[in-house]
Amino acid sequence: MDAALANNRPSGFSRTIGCPGSRRMLAKAPNRQRSSTYADEGSAAHTLIYRCLTTNTIPVEHLGDVIQEEAAWPVNANMVWATSVMVAWCRTLMNHPKRRWLSIEDRLKIPGLDMPNGGTGDFLVLIGRNLHVVDYKHGAGVYVEVNGNSQFLSYGHGALSTMPAELAADVEKLTLTCVQPRCGREAVRKWSLSVEDLRGWLDNVAYPAVERSRAPDAPLVPGDWCKFCEASGFCTAPLQAMAALMGDMVAPATDISRPEVKKDYEF
Repeated sequence: MDAALANNRPSGFSRTIGCPGSRRMLAKAPNRQRSSTYADEGSAAHTLIYRCLTTNTIPVEHLGDVIQEEAAWPVNANMVWATSVMVAWCRTLMNHPKRRWLSIEDRLKIPGLDMPNGGTGDFLVLIGRNLHVVDYKHGAGVYVEVNGNSQFLSYGHGALSTMPAELAADVEKLTLTCVQPRCGREAVRKWSLSVEDLRGWLDNVAYPAVERSRAPDAPLVPGDWCKFCEASGFCTAPLQAMAALMGDMVAPATDISRPEVKKDYEF
């Protein structure tokens, strides 16, 4: 498997779209499996939600439990409060009289986007002809906008590709929902689009972006996606863009041969 694809996930697809060359750089990134405290807490919160939805319990009943995922994480009052929003939202959808299909924390096939490991659908439910894709974000620092979000669109594509074909063929609309209680703004955001709109995004944005990323000379383009890119520590594109903005005030980041710069690298 292409090293850059091993951890290619929907959460990073905006980077593929914006910076085609990131695929080449990520193949060189070291320590790609490392976790963080924030990721560990988020994994524990997702596990708590899954337990509640599959055992007919509520988060407060698990207060004080220790969830063992990437690391041991105790269920505290803040996690109980935040996950209760997701559990209540999902349970309302689960109990809808027109529910036809349900999936909780299942793996999704995401064909055509170079994501061999697919992704995980937090909560998917088909009500009538409306497919609800609900994703939980435990993070508080970065507000996640759902409208036009390539991660959510990828999940929608994955849901349609994974669910029974006879049901997928009957879907008319997708409702993409982000539940992010700790962001300090509205805890639940929704965006709806037709299946035709999703296909249009795939044909006009997603598939062409994947094709561009496969080119050996695909360009590196700095942008907001650099923030969480695992190649940011050695990628020269952001530094070169900064140097271009500053003009002759600094030497190009990749050029240490100029005398006034070289002396700073001599030991």
